This record gives sequence, structure tokens and C-alpha cells, in this order.
Amino acid sequence: MNKPIQIRHLVELEAADLMKTAEFNALSPVRCMSCGSTSDFERQVFWVGGVPKAERNSDSSQTLIAYHLKEKYRVDSVFFKTNQNELYVDSAKCKRCASTMIEFDIELSDEVLAEISRLTTIPIKELKSGIEEHAKGIAKTTGN
Repeated sequence: MNKPIQIRHLVELEAADLMKTAEFNALSPVRCMSCGSTSDFERQVFWVGGVPKAERNSDSSQTLIAYHLKEKYRVDSVFFKTNQNELYVDSAKCKRCASTMIEFDIELSDEVLAEISRLTTIPIKELKSGIEEHAKGIAKTTGN
């Protein structure tokens, strides 16, 4: 028998503890898709239980969880994360316009670069250089 999925909105202190970890906070809010604001976001984090580990990354599980978050908490954009073998959903709300359509991006911290280096066996210095060159190429193409 399958266990029902449980979703619990974390209180501010619980969410703050999670966001102190570089692993959890590597993907964070960067821009409101509604008003364009690039700062002042209120994070909303949810603990999710009852989802077997093998199904955590499945489209059907994530779509179902996202649907419930939209219906119950009016959250339009979510990001699924794991921390210490627990499943969480991270989202944000723009303090300027109250939109929950927030773009998240990866912060290339030293910890993230070290992990990428370990996985790809490319030295960190070489990774940084390659990323910077790629970013310059994108900036030339998009004018940003």
C-alpha cells in the first residue's frame, strides 16, 4: 500500500537552518518573472514526505506535488531539492509585486565548483575560466 504524500510548510526558523547549508542554497532566487526585481525575495520551503526515493525525480510525482502547492499555497514556481535524504520544495515570493513566478539560478560557490571539478576531473581554475568565457559569449549574443 502506498503512503500518502505529505506536504508541510516549514516555519521561518526551519527554512533558515536549511538555507544556511551551501548544498541547499546553491540554487536560489535571482529574478521575478513578473516585475523584473532582482532582490528582496521571501523564501518559502516545504518538506515533502511519503514519496519513495525512486520516485522523487519522476515528472508525475513532481507535477502532483507542484499542483498541490499551487492549489493550497498559491505557489506558481517550485524547485525540488534533497538534503540529508529528505525531499524539499523551494520557492520564493517577490516582496515588490507578490508574484511567486521567480527564476532561480545556481550560485557557483567554491563548494559547487569543487564538486563539479571532482565529477568531471577538470581542475577548478580551468572550470572557472571556461565558465567565464562561455558567459562572455552569451553576453555578446544577448547584449547583456
